[in-house]
Amino acid sequence: MPPGDPQQVVVDLFRSLELGGEDSLPPALIDVVRQLLEGRSAKVACDPWAGLGALAELVKDVTHAQQSIACAQSPTGDALGRLLAPELDWRSGDFADPLSFLQSFDDPIDIVASVLPYDVRAPQALEVPGDAGSTVRSRDLASILLAATCQRLAPQGIGLFVVAPRFFSTQSILRDLPRLGVGVEAALALPAGIFGPSAHISAYLIVIRKRESGRMFVAQLSQDRHTNSQIVNNLRTGDAQGALELGHLVDPDDFRERVDPTSNPLGVAIARYLTITRLNRGGFFVVG
Repeated sequence: MPPGDPQQVVVDLFRSLELGGEDSLPPALIDVVRQLLEGRSAKVACDPWAGLGALAELVKDVTHAQQSIACAQSPTGDALGRLLAPELDWRSGDFADPLSFLQSFDDPIDIVASVLPYDVRAPQALEVPGDAGSTVRSRDLASILLAATCQRLAPQGIGLFVVAPRFFSTQSILRDLPRLGVGVEAALALPAGIFGPSAHISAYLIVIRKRESGRMFVAQLSQDRHTNSQIVNNLRTGDAQGALELGHLVDPDDFRERVDPTSNPLGVAIARYLTITRLNRGGFFVVG
């Protein structure tokens, strides 16, 4: 665009406000995503709730994805996204049918990465077909976007999602994921205040793979890059014998039934889970 072009003025304004590009993502999240994707390449990457494309740009930069699909949530978002991140393959979403963009391509997805919406309900329940003729049904928009995109993962694909703690509630879609052929490999609690001091939001970065996961790696991320690097390395090597906050393997169903990660900090939840498990194995019965 030539100097003085109105479109360029809009682009520069949004970038100066840090509403586009990596500057709009928390540095700790950027570092961990980069480490989790290190060494990976991708033919197709996808962000089903792309905002202005910051995370999709990051994934494309790290993996050199040949096609990086970013789904906008509105015509305005689509237009701004195309200005701010023209290298992405933008698709305009439809709130009434937020999965329609998946019908526009057939290739399996190598990497799905998204900061999913918090507590957004679809106008009506949406369904994702599971195995043996079953379906996964939900009105929670984050759940249905996660389920539908992960079902399209390539055999060695990976999903990285920022989700609300309610993802681990007993009513969440977590219990239905095996019917879609996917499982949660890891749940990494993001540090408090990561989205800004005024945004009192608790969140997890979850790692999903195209296979059922019998055990789930849980850890507490921080603002310290060295600590986070150790956590990612522990996840890769399966090392869960050190400090609790650096990683521990838990049974997903048992974990969410015995503790409440939606109301407790992850470190507290893990410690309580281990205490209950050890006492029960020693012949004691603990209620709650």
